[in-house]
Amino acid sequence: MAASQLFVAISARALAATAESLTLPQLRALVVLDTCGPVTLTALAATLGVNPFTALRMAERLAAVDMVDRRTNPANRRKVLLTLTRAGHELVTTVLEQRQAASVCW
Repeated sequence: MAASQLFVAISARALAATAESLTLPQLRALVVLDTCGPVTLTALAATLGVNPFTALRMAERLAAVDMVDRRTNPANRRKVLLTLTRAGHELVTTVLEQRQAASVCW
């Protein structure tokens, strides 16, 4: 439990150093998009373990700060695909590098 709390604290510190307006759940969403590539809103919600409405609000907030791009899914025009923008990818990379550097010190 202590190791988990330390890991969360390191992640929060790394996030605060780069983008203090984002939350840890939003960072998790960005990491999912960075890892999994374009995903539907439903898939993002399932991966994060939240309901689709929560994922929608999160995606809207991330799109408003140019971290996520929302586009119509060409395979099914009723669904939206979420992708990471360049700024989103750069943020994820920076935060993960800072988190790794900080965890090495522990």
